[in-house]
Amino acid sequence: MNILASPLPVAVEIGGVRIPIRTDHRVGIQVARTLESDIAPSLKGSVILGLYFPDMGFSDPDAALDAAIEFFQCGRPVRKRRKGKARALDWDHDASTILADFRREYGIDLTDPATTLHWWAFMAYFEGLTPESGIQRAMYYRAASPPYDSGKEAVKHFKELRRAYALPPKTDAEAIAAEAAMWGDTSV
Repeated sequence: MNILASPLPVAVEIGGVRIPIRTDHRVGIQVARTLESDIAPSLKGSVILGLYFPDMGFSDPDAALDAAIEFFQCGRPVRKRRKGKARALDWDHDASTILADFRREYGIDLTDPATTLHWWAFMAYFEGLTPESGIQRAMYYRAASPPYDSGKEAVKHFKELRRAYALPPKTDAEAIAAEAAMWGDTSV
């Protein structure tokens, strides 16, 4: 679907029936936070269905969840985060940076209750933030590798920026790896 040529979806198809879905960017952010949370995987699906389809029961919750996740992914194929790959974004930790970037680059006040962006439009704006925006810069340093063809000083500077933009540990494994890295042990 081309979001420039077609209206943004307000319903999803589940079992051959079009069911209205909550499209607000705030719901999408809550879904993202749920997907990244430590709650049991068996509960995540019901939380997501409750966010997108409040007060609605489904005879086939798996099909409903598939439709919800496809909507969350803006109609794109589902991408799974590789195990062991560092998180580049945390919706809670990065909220103020995202807020400032939207205000600065688009003039959109995401805290204004009157501001309601369709999740797909919100993500188009988010992905379109300039590389100089705070969140894009932070995500770059969290996920990228130091440049190979740089001198020692450039690599040292890159690593300093990576530490400055690092996210707080979310899981016990991340906390252990962060502690080990602080002491120079990269084998963990």
